[in-house]
Amino acid sequence: MSQKQRPALQTTPLETDIAREFNLTVTSKQQCFPELNTAATYKLIKNLGLQTKQKKPKFNPSKTLRYCISPHQNIEVWFKYSPDKTKFNPLIQETIEEQTRQINEFVNELIRSSLISLDSLESPIFANESNYKSKLQSDIKKAFAKQWAEGTYLDIPQLFPTARKLKRTITIFAGPTSCGKTYNAFELLKVAQEGQYLAPLRLNALEAYEELNESNVPCNLVTGEEKVETDGAKHQASTAEMASFRGETGAVVVDEAQFIDDPDRGWAFCNAIIGAPSKNIIVTCPEYAVEKIKRLASILGDEVNEFILPRKTKLSMTEQPALNLSKIEPATAIVTFSRRRVFELKEELERYSKVAVVYGAMPPEVRREQARRFRDREVDIVIATDCIGIGLNLPIKHVIFDTIEKFDGERRRKLHQSEVLQIAGRAGRYKIYDEGFVSGRNWRDQKYIENCLTLPNQTMMKDKFSAKVPFELIQEYMELSGEERLSVATEAIQERVRFDENTYELASVELVVETLRLIESYELDMEREEIWRIAHIPIEVELVEQTFVDCLLNVSGYGKEVSFSSHVLNQPHKSDLDKMFALEELSNQLDCAHWFYNRYEDKFEDGFEREITKLKKRVNTAMNNTVLKL
Repeated sequence: MSQKQRPALQTTPLETDIAREFNLTVTSKQQCFPELNTAATYKLIKNLGLQTKQKKPKFNPSKTLRYCISPHQNIEVWFKYSPDKTKFNPLIQETIEEQTRQINEFVNELIRSSLISLDSLESPIFANESNYKSKLQSDIKKAFAKQWAEGTYLDIPQLFPTARKLKRTITIFAGPTSCGKTYNAFELLKVAQEGQYLAPLRLNALEAYEELNESNVPCNLVTGEEKVETDGAKHQASTAEMASFRGETGAVVVDEAQFIDDPDRGWAFCNAIIGAPSKNIIVTCPEYAVEKIKRLASILGDEVNEFILPRKTKLSMTEQPALNLSKIEPATAIVTFSRRRVFELKEELERYSKVAVVYGAMPPEVRREQARRFRDREVDIVIATDCIGIGLNLPIKHVIFDTIEKFDGERRRKLHQSEVLQIAGRAGRYKIYDEGFVSGRNWRDQKYIENCLTLPNQTMMKDKFSAKVPFELIQEYMELSGEERLSVATEAIQERVRFDENTYELASVELVVETLRLIESYELDMEREEIWRIAHIPIEVELVEQTFVDCLLNVSGYGKEVSFSSHVLNQPHKSDLDKMFALEELSNQLDCAHWFYNRYEDKFEDGFEREITKLKKRVNTAMNNTVLKL
């Protein structure tokens, strides 16, 4: 016998059969038992009709073998076979049958407790022998929660039980700008024993707060940024998002209700009308919004009183466009649609006139001061963006459109007829002027504006009403599914919950989910409801992220010092325009901090509010002074 040849190892008949069937050459114990055991186990598994898996499709007894026990077509539990290296000891049928019995019992118990149909699983559940219990529990729980969400019907009106118990009447005052619709609403609100005023802007709420208190009707102010309490107040002026639905009240005013079609905030105005806990709801809006509000009232079973009011002063186009800005008369507003253009016009016009400026990103306090200067005739002209259309009542005689195009966040487009009417209608303030005038800057714009003013209003409201999934439903989903992230649960409910899709559409949760993800990235020990509330802060978090995170950590118990870019108050800037933009950023940071403080006062150090208030005053003063220099 050659020295290179070794005698075959003595094997049993069964071992020999396995070796022959799988073409194994058994020369040593080290090689013998692992490969023989794997091959014999593979044969048994195939005879039992179970799936097997290796990295390559052709069976190789020297490689790791996995086999699958599947109690249902949508569940696969994979076992890794580890062969005995010391003796011939392949897996036996009784072992696999016992594994199968344990898995079947576990799965059946899960199904009984979760009431889920495995046939309805969207995708198979894959697990292994070490994690199948926790994996199946988790995945089946999530699958049940998804089925629950899909089977849950969101009845929007029934989210407001107090309102549904009342026999309500909706009084609609509709008409163009300067028709007295808001005045009529206020008169009804003033005689109510208690009430709410709900509006689109903080400035609207502030004007209502002042109007009611000056009329000896004590009123509180509640907006996203602030809360001001008045002794003996039973009235509240708020932005729509801050509406209270908790107890019956004498009257609720929903001002500028055409905002039910706003893509970002429409849900708040729909909620305000659907959920107003009062027998007397007063709505103001342009005439084109009346039919949609009446349709909502019909759905809710509310009665409607409708009053269409005519404009109180005449509104006319000038004979010619405003070709030469040097000839503009006092009490004129020039409307454009970007901050940079506002300041370009200011620089041009200050050669001839004294000028104030107003735009949307300007802090409300600065806007009010600029408006006061115009109202008190300290300046002749106000240059504004379309924010002038709502929230500021100014003694304007003449409105000039610098352009009839605007960028709406997605594209540059011509102004809609409703936008032209809203802005142009600011000319000819009632009780100050008998007639208001409107112009474009060129003949093309002049003609377009004239058509918008003279032709029948073609503005169309959306067919559907905007709705928002309530936190309670999202929390229930989390408890059923075991999902710990509010961001994931919010998206899951948004995608799956059923509702009347012919009548409603769900408001986008994109920005809320982004904020939730930011909060969740810090893994804070906070109640879900608190996280949900913070994620709805009425400030663009991306613009104030560091201040937001500092406040968030403070509220969650980390005692983080809140940082502000207050250095911009003193440092030099390339230009006054750059300084304005830097001051706007600081103002937003302070608004963010004030929002947190108003809700979590005890989490901040003594003197924190004084610091914010002091800085805010400095910012407002600096902005007003910078406007004068621009």
